[in-house]
Amino acid sequence: MMRAFSLALLALATSLILSACDNTHAQENGAGGPPPAAKVTVATPQRETVEDYREFSGRFEASESVEIKARVSGYLTQAPFKEGGLVQKGDLLFVVDPRPFEAALKKADADVKVAESRIALTKNNFERADALFNSGDISAQIRDQRLQERDQALAELERAKAAREQARLDLSYTRLTAPITGKIGQKLMDVGNFVSGGTGGSSTLATIVAIDPIHFAFDLDEPTYIECKKHQAETGHSGIYKVAVALADETDYAHTGETYFIDTTLDSGTGTMRARATLTNTSGMLAPGMFGRVRVMLGTEKEAILVPASAILIDQSRKYVYVVGANNTVSSVTVETGATRGDLQVITKGLTGTEQVVVNGLQRIRDGATVTTEAPPAAAPQAGAAQ
Repeated sequence: MMRAFSLALLALATSLILSACDNTHAQENGAGGPPPAAKVTVATPQRETVEDYREFSGRFEASESVEIKARVSGYLTQAPFKEGGLVQKGDLLFVVDPRPFEAALKKADADVKVAESRIALTKNNFERADALFNSGDISAQIRDQRLQERDQALAELERAKAAREQARLDLSYTRLTAPITGKIGQKLMDVGNFVSGGTGGSSTLATIVAIDPIHFAFDLDEPTYIECKKHQAETGHSGIYKVAVALADETDYAHTGETYFIDTTLDSGTGTMRARATLTNTSGMLAPGMFGRVRVMLGTEKEAILVPASAILIDQSRKYVYVVGANNTVSSVTVETGATRGDLQVITKGLTGTEQVVVNGLQRIRDGATVTTEAPPAAAPQAGAAQ
């Protein structure tokens, strides 16, 4: 009896296992039917007129930079400024002990007075000698000697006046003021130190950089340079182009200005030409050395094909979009991109503007996949030129 019951259980287990295997085999052979088509959102590319531009990377530079150097030697007695702060043109920055220079000026004043008194004496001596010579009472040699003494005294007076002027300048050089408005850097010499002046080997005390306006330097590629020159020749354009700059952590190009300099020589090694733009910086947020991306507005308008930026996929150096074709199958199309306009991307090559481009559900499709499509929700139209 027990043996018969065990055989019945074994038969039942075998039957269940065979049934499960049959179901698995049926699923592997597609007996359950094809998987449902992926659902995606599609949109037709837009055609609009946009302003053309080119984008480059670069860095901000000070519009002016001045090293503050000692012009006379002496001990520093004052440095009444805050490091890293904003200074105005004419602000007092450093004071070199003026007392030796005040004494030198007083001596120079005295030397001028001595020279002036000698002028009066030698002038009178010559006038008397000239009269005596005309009456025949003295020789021409004595008259010429008095003339020489007078001329020498005149020369000594001029030399004394020059020395006094130099002493006055040296005294003025003991007060170093800001030659430009800008931010002043680190104090390189502290009060109490001896600084060296003069034309050679003078001590550098600090550096001031002008930050409003501020410059943005970048390298213009050769094709863009040629395009700009052709545009200038055809339209009489001034050669000054509007620019918009975005910082490293920004997506909008909110800092605007214009180019003011494009070099005259192309670098044969890089195939680029140095260019600079000037931007206002009233807030002082932009600082020399900061990285940014600049868009140079070329001043030309053209009809362009635009698709949502979310439709653009990147595979290494290749950019592509998925388009829906016959029988609702999708295929990838390689594209080249240009400017952006808000959330839209300009397509310069690869599309005709009549395609159905997949903008949502991209993660669920691949080349040759069958899809069901739906239109994107209506959105307010965007206006204006390329940003």
